[in-house]
Amino acid sequence: MRVLIWTIVILVVVIIITIIFLNFEKDLEQEYVDSVGTRIVQITSLDSSNLPGIPDLYTDQYIVDMKLAPTIELVKKRKYEFVINSAHPFYFSDSPVGNLDASNNLIPDMIPVSNGKIIFQIPDHFPTSFYYTSTNKNVRGGKIVII
Repeated sequence: MRVLIWTIVILVVVIIITIIFLNFEKDLEQEYVDSVGTRIVQITSLDSSNLPGIPDLYTDQYIVDMKLAPTIELVKKRKYEFVINSAHPFYFSDSPVGNLDASNNLIPDMIPVSNGKIIFQIPDHFPTSFYYTSTNKNVRGGKIVII
């Protein structure tokens, strides 16, 4: 009888945790937009130096809106605010591999940002796909697609 009661209790707890997780995940997928319609994109990174024992596959990568190195979809002519909090300087590139001097930076005069904001509106002349990356070649960035 006790085994049956504990089984039911564990099952109820698992169901409750699953419901909470699904609602939390749903909230994370919502876009963050400020009062004037600027889409806010949160950028951070996992750093292998403070995560011992974590496989390299998951470290030194950007986390975008709580997802590990996803493809980001942006809309042409829409304004974006990239909020960066990372040990790795972030910039937009025509190559998936970062350069130490950011010579492949798609935005002229933009200095790669580690902690701060990039406010950016997608211009008409921009390519339909490009990359976010770092001046640290070890960081694995991701693809950006204009829709």
